Amino acid sequence: MIKIILDSCSSMNNADALKKNITIVPMKYELNGKEVNPVTDNIDIKAFYDQLEDHDTTVKTSCVSPDAFKNAFTDVVKNGDEVLYIALSKGLSGSFNSAFLAKDIVLDEYPDAKIEIVNSLTGSIGIKLLLDEAEILISEGKSLAEIKDVLDSYAKRLTSNFTIGSLYHLYKGGRLNYTAMVAGRLLRFKPVIEANSEGKLEKAGTFIGKNKAIASMEETLDNTIDKDSRSIYVGHTNNIEECQKVVDRLKEKYPWLNVYLEPIDTTMGCHCGPNTIAIFYFHK
Repeated sequence: MIKIILDSCSSMNNADALKKNITIVPMKYELNGKEVNPVTDNIDIKAFYDQLEDHDTTVKTSCVSPDAFKNAFTDVVKNGDEVLYIALSKGLSGSFNSAFLAKDIVLDEYPDAKIEIVNSLTGSIGIKLLLDEAEILISEGKSLAEIKDVLDSYAKRLTSNFTIGSLYHLYKGGRLNYTAMVAGRLLRFKPVIEANSEGKLEKAGTFIGKNKAIASMEETLDNTIDKDSRSIYVGHTNNIEECQKVVDRLKEKYPWLNVYLEPIDTTMGCHCGPNTIAIFYFHK
């Protein structure tokens, strides 16, 4: 049997993971000096983002350790099952390298084990697009190696675009200098950020006001989406009503596609902050 493993930057909630028999490896972070485990801790989402609104709040994310992956992989292969880990982009976290190190350690002990690691080239809800495809391929009886090859090709066609509520969180995360942050806030600049072909974040454009930034993301989707794909995912960080309007427009334009609205996990939320809108889909 093929067992899917995700990390907590996949925005997969515990209830759905349990239902689908998916293991989630926690990517822990510190909030005001206190360690938070997004898998086991009961996190009040509103309270979390209310804290991030306070500029005195400190957040610090860290990679998943090789030991954590080793334990997760071992739990699967010792029962004779196969591991499919769909990872947060290598371009966004060193956790990908930790997983490869863990794979080598596990194969040392279980040389006949089968473990495949897919670089999603994205994060958060974008990973769910690959998960959807993986589940279909598993149900069709594809081998682990075949599934990895297909997911690698899908990852290269995955668009991940988002715009944020405040430039402060980009500044705090070291992705924007102080002068640009202050100027941007005064002029109401809203950047659109995208994951590039290496799975790293880069600016796709800058707009005055969030409405223009959202309109730009929707226009890009209209021009590039693979209309034969299955789904579009829209992600939010505590601004569900605002994002619901985006979902409603997309459902009207693409009634044959599944359009989902889901919360972005808190680990990713540490970097993008409150009032983020993200859109994930496969392009042509």
